[in-house]
Amino acid sequence: MGSPATLGEAPTRWRLWKNQRTRWIKGHMQTWLVLNRHPLRAMRDIGFARYMSTHVTLGGGIVAALLHGPLYVWIAAELFDFRNIEAWRWIMFWPGYLSAVAAALASRSTHAKLSTIMTMPLYWPLQSWTTITALYEMHFRPHFWSKTQHGLTTSRPVMSDVGRGGHEQPAESEAHLSLPFLHEAR
Repeated sequence: MGSPATLGEAPTRWRLWKNQRTRWIKGHMQTWLVLNRHPLRAMRDIGFARYMSTHVTLGGGIVAALLHGPLYVWIAAELFDFRNIEAWRWIMFWPGYLSAVAAALASRSTHAKLSTIMTMPLYWPLQSWTTITALYEMHFRPHFWSKTQHGLTTSRPVMSDVGRGGHEQPAESEAHLSLPFLHEAR
């Protein structure tokens, strides 16, 4: 049984995407900081396993987003001088990429298109930029939350899989993006 569809839409422009991701990562940072305001109390309230999984999910996502950009710059620099390529850096890259490809294919989503899968490595370093912007905003503009403008796509909603009660649910509008990796799975 499919989950109920939302009528949201993916950002169709670079600036909208950047603002949305910055806001989301800033929200993750804020949630992680609030969780750690009183770590022993939080651990007691939600349990050790949930507390640690929240660290992996939120903290790991923030750290990964920060590291994508520098790691890619490092790998790209080595591509110009093959004598300095170290295997451990490639070993870090390929399992992450292949696991993302496997997840996209397993989802049987329309986003598992070849163009999306091939451009994923271009998408990840952009997360570093939005994470740095979120860090800046957390420090200098903690109460600012950029908004995402909606209603910009002109395509018709498509029908999703059969939803609850056997009735078809309208799916989100498909956005036509100039960069396929900006349209991620819902």
